[in-house]
Amino acid sequence: MRKHFFFILYIPLMLFCTSPGHADVAQTRHNLSASGPGPVKTTETTGICVFCHTPHSAAPLSPLWNKDIGPVVYTTYSSSTLSVSPGQPDGASKLCLSCHDGTIALGNIRNPDVTFTMANTSGGLLTGNSDLGTDLSNDHPVSFVPQSSPELVNPGAGDPVTYDKASGELQCTSCHDPHDDPNGNFLVKSNIGSALCKSCHQKSMYESCDHNTSTATWNGSGTNPWPFSSYTNVADNSCGNCHTPHNAGTPQRLLTQNGEDGVCKACHTGNVAAKDIYTAMNRLSGHFTENYSGIHDPAENVTTMPKHVECVDCHNPHAVNGTTSAAPLVNGALRGVSGADLSGNAVSESINQYQVCIKCHGSNSNFNIIPSTDRVIDTANIRIAINPSNPSYHPIAAQGQANSVPSLRPAYTTSSVIYCTDCHNSNTSVNAGGTGPNGPHGSAYAFILERRYDTTDYTQYSTAAYALCFKCHDPNILMSSQSTFRLHYRHVESAQIPCSACHDPHGVPGGSTADGDHIGLINFDRNIVHPNSSGQLKLVITSTRGYCYLRCHGRSHNPKRYWR
Repeated sequence: MRKHFFFILYIPLMLFCTSPGHADVAQTRHNLSASGPGPVKTTETTGICVFCHTPHSAAPLSPLWNKDIGPVVYTTYSSSTLSVSPGQPDGASKLCLSCHDGTIALGNIRNPDVTFTMANTSGGLLTGNSDLGTDLSNDHPVSFVPQSSPELVNPGAGDPVTYDKASGELQCTSCHDPHDDPNGNFLVKSNIGSALCKSCHQKSMYESCDHNTSTATWNGSGTNPWPFSSYTNVADNSCGNCHTPHNAGTPQRLLTQNGEDGVCKACHTGNVAAKDIYTAMNRLSGHFTENYSGIHDPAENVTTMPKHVECVDCHNPHAVNGTTSAAPLVNGALRGVSGADLSGNAVSESINQYQVCIKCHGSNSNFNIIPSTDRVIDTANIRIAINPSNPSYHPIAAQGQANSVPSLRPAYTTSSVIYCTDCHNSNTSVNAGGTGPNGPHGSAYAFILERRYDTTDYTQYSTAAYALCFKCHDPNILMSSQSTFRLHYRHVESAQIPCSACHDPHGVPGGSTADGDHIGLINFDRNIVHPNSSGQLKLVITSTRGYCYLRCHGRSHNPKRYWR
């Protein structure tokens, strides 16, 4: 009768381990007995289920738990973008952690009350990635009821990813099946292409994002971009290109590498992505992302955020792709990026490229933009300088004011609109005639300029000295009588006065009668151009004449007249 009683009790336990719906747990690494296929096991028992379950003297936890659960307090995941506040692990997750938190030896069980010696452990405790520890801040949160949102959905009917039936909580067992391991890491389904992640996470624009579609592979140099994955290309890793659910290098947002910059750098040094962004950054001027760490936050307000620059300030890793566009519209590289409008208001998703730029270069006082040149009118705030309501501006936010610009090269007309990156770009970029990546990552020239642009007084004239200007303006016309200002050659060639002495490249707001007119981007550099003997420093324009009131190179104009 005694044997019959034990036999009846063991039937459901055996079915739990070897039911037709699951592969035999004996064939997985969770078989810690002498017959186990994994490196972590004991030679002291042939029992398989005993490491988790017992028919007698079980802990008061379902299903018939055979391990003690210590009074462990965990540090749980937190993030500014997390919509819920997970409490302490409970339910199935707490059972998993009785082995995986590194506080109780794997071989320590309740019935029989023994501690088996386990091979390839540290004093019976798990090591490596299997040891999550009690600090779960770098692990995907568990034991919470997910709140649906446009980018967070419940798994569909029939999806192997499920929430706890009783509590509706996401638990370790939502993604892991402890009895079955056909997909590796006990995942409930294959995560190739991040299929498991996408059961819940559906980021806007991600399906057409390069991080989801590219077939690029790692060349083996530098940092391994996929330290937690066996997949070998970008598309197969998908979410795993940047994120990992356990033991993340950066806890917030579960980044694979240490720091936001480290994640991008693993691929964008030419070791996975075709272009080497970071070599471009290592130049005289640039957006030096490596100087900042842990400051950017996806939930930040662009009008009040602290000064910083990270890759994700300009690129949305969930949206970026290679589509092209025409100015001023954003291209695929800037798709889905926050910005600011010409009034300085935050924009959640920039439509125009300049909106991405002016969220830092004109809409936030924390960036403390210092004027590069002492102008009659301070135009350090680029948002104000490019405003189409100004008397003159380069056509960045709208086509220009002038009806006739004879010097424009054939590719441009007075109705043309240009990008900020037509001037601010890497000097080795494709747009500059090189082979490097386009974009204002870094340049050998000051202010991240694509081409040479000398601003020093008494610069000997050459087309190379003002290569940036002559990208759009034909010097043969600009320095001739066909030019709108017929005396360019006398100032730039003969007197060696740089273009920047008179012209402010972004644009000039209206001033007062004291500082004159500002059409034609006229805004004098006061380090070169000074008040005349009457204390005047201005240009006054009529329909046929211009009148200069100034002193330059020792010559005073009181005024100097010229025909238009």
